Amino acid sequence: MWTAILRAFAPSNPKQISDLIALREYRFSAADLSGCKQRLSELICRDGLPAERFYRFEASPGGSKVTISFYLFDGRRLCPLRIWNRTELYGQVSAGPEWMVDFNGLPPWSAITAVEPHWRLLGPLSGKDSTVGRSARDWNKRSCWVIDPPDVELAPTPSTLPAIQHGPFLPDHGTPGQ
Repeated sequence: MWTAILRAFAPSNPKQISDLIALREYRFSAADLSGCKQRLSELICRDGLPAERFYRFEASPGGSKVTISFYLFDGRRLCPLRIWNRTELYGQVSAGPEWMVDFNGLPPWSAITAVEPHWRLLGPLSGKDSTVGRSARDWNKRSCWVIDPPDVELAPTPSTLPAIQHGPFLPDHGTPGQ
């Protein structure tokens, strides 16, 4: 049995988006990684997750862990990036908010992209320049992934989707500062 945790984040300061605050936490389980990815895909396709947010998805069978992070745009477009817990990044508690986003470079998604259901890679929004999207300035221009809606007959009904569980996080009332 695999357990998955999906955390939603917003920038703590809209002008300095590298520091994040946790808004919500979603927990669910499935028989395998494919089942976890299917549930994540359904949440995104059924508009169960608000767009214009940062997300970190962790799934594990109790041992090793698969972690992917992304920004969800409208239209089910996922922009890969890295979301770090400062303790995870530095090996100890450090100054600043507990969570931070890193836009430099692209995180490895091989563990999740090889699993059904398949997510489709979109071409670069800015042409063929491979350096576009690899900095904090233009991260939202990088090549992204998109999720096609799952087969309606195979997808569970909305009542069987995982319930949203609030952890020790703030209720989701929009982006801070609005």
